[in-house]
Amino acid sequence: PFKPKRRTRAEIARERGLGPLADAIWADRTLDPAKLAETFVQGEVTDVKVALDGARDIVAEAFSENADLLKRLRQHMRDGAVLKARVVAGKQEAGAKFSDYFEHTERWATTPGHRALAMLRGWNEEFLTLTIEVDADDTSPIKPAQRIIALAFHISDKGAADRWLMEVAGWTWRVKLSVSLSLDLMREMRERAEQEAIHVFARNLKDLLLAAPAGSRATMGLDPGI
Repeated sequence: PFKPKRRTRAEIARERGLGPLADAIWADRTLDPAKLAETFVQGEVTDVKVALDGARDIVAEAFSENADLLKRLRQHMRDGAVLKARVVAGKQEAGAKFSDYFEHTERWATTPGHRALAMLRGWNEEFLTLTIEVDADDTSPIKPAQRIIALAFHISDKGAADRWLMEVAGWTWRVKLSVSLSLDLMREMRERAEQEAIHVFARNLKDLLLAAPAGSRATMGLDPGI
């Protein structure tokens, strides 16, 4: 509890006095963010780009901390995510036992537990790279995930500030949210696969314990407590 918390980029931007810039962009979507940023150039904020980068960090934090938005994006990934396994360059021979997954792609939602565990083992042993992707085949300029963020915050493309916010939504998705949500889905896949493995093991053990101890021979058990 006494360990100082790591300062976020948004906190640093606020300390530099850029909170009002982000608020002004939110408040009036018709204004040009670059023009607004000119009035904040002072001290550590050396130019317009630094000012806009700080405002971007503040806005991105607002996106990242919205629980309802994260829930929608997580569900979007669960519905359409693709799991990709690739061999690490130069490790084809050493990792031959994972050769089935050197060039493997399948839907995350339907990956069987035994395959998931095999790929995760190859990943842990550094023979495979594992990535979870969504909307990779979508060729539209605004990806569906970016559109979900825009809808959650009522961002359109009518004004200069709206267009800037749309770009920030895309940047936040690529740099922050897709990475953290992919890790969540990887963890969820591992838990799902382990539960499936435990269930299969339990079912096999039950069949073994309930099997006739001597096949078709008649047997008699004696209770040593009598």
